[in-house]
Amino acid sequence: MNHVSLIGKMEGGLVQFKEASSNGSSTAQFKLITRTAYINKHGIRKERQEKHEILVWGKFKQIMEQLSYPEMQLAIEGTLLYRYRYMNGQVVKRAQIEANDLIIV
Repeated sequence: MNHVSLIGKMEGGLVQFKEASSNGSSTAQFKLITRTAYINKHGIRKERQEKHEILVWGKFKQIMEQLSYPEMQLAIEGTLLYRYRYMNGQVVKRAQIEANDLIIV
């Protein structure tokens, strides 16, 4: 099963909208920042921040066009995808989450 659930904030409200992707639908891409707290082996509380690239299309793309604002808090459920491209003769692999559900928290 390929399932991802994330809750976090949009990075600065920066959303890239693209019309007519390869399958004929328009998309929106943005980064979602999540934070995880943990206690290290010395008993000190630490926090780790991760950035996740999110891809939305269809009705979720329309929602992002109409309602997105800087640092908006979102809950995302979706699937993990990998994109490959060539850069300077090397294959570059990047992870992306395709949202199947999006909730403004």
